[in-house]
Amino acid sequence: MLRFRPQRLWRLMVWAILLVAPLSTVSIQAQPAPQLISRGVVWVVAPAPQAPALPEQLAYRQHLPLISARGAPATVAFFGRTGELRSGPAVQFDYGITALEYEIQIMGAANLPYREEWSVDGQSKPQLGSSGIIPASPATLTNALLYSTGEPLPRGSYRLRLLIDGFVAADRTVVIR
Repeated sequence: MLRFRPQRLWRLMVWAILLVAPLSTVSIQAQPAPQLISRGVVWVVAPAPQAPALPEQLAYRQHLPLISARGAPATVAFFGRTGELRSGPAVQFDYGITALEYEIQIMGAANLPYREEWSVDGQSKPQLGSSGIIPASPATLTNALLYSTGEPLPRGSYRLRLLIDGFVAADRTVVIR
């Protein structure tokens, strides 16, 4: 008859658990919090307008370039997207949109640097903004804010400031309610 000592039984149970545990281990991983991201800038560039031919008597006149001291004019339009449906332009959207798309039309700023500054509910979000050089004039910059998971954007106030050559060219706010 086999007799087990309590210590020996205890050791046997520990070894059995260690041998079986790797076979039945379930890995539980916490889901990361969704991150608000920028989809990426897309430029739409219109062909440069052709200057009309000048009458011969005006052809040799000297023309001075117009220099803007306040940055180029820009207009911003916001659109809400839920799946394939796009709504807007608007300055207010109901909760449930999964992307906040925007288009910025820029005139007279070819080859100038630009920078977007985003804030959500008054908090600066530098990771959302883009920057670079405006490729042509006129040009339209398109982009979108969205969650990488596809979840609806949270309610709040989203503010976009566009700086061209260091000057504020546009400052718009949109609300998701």
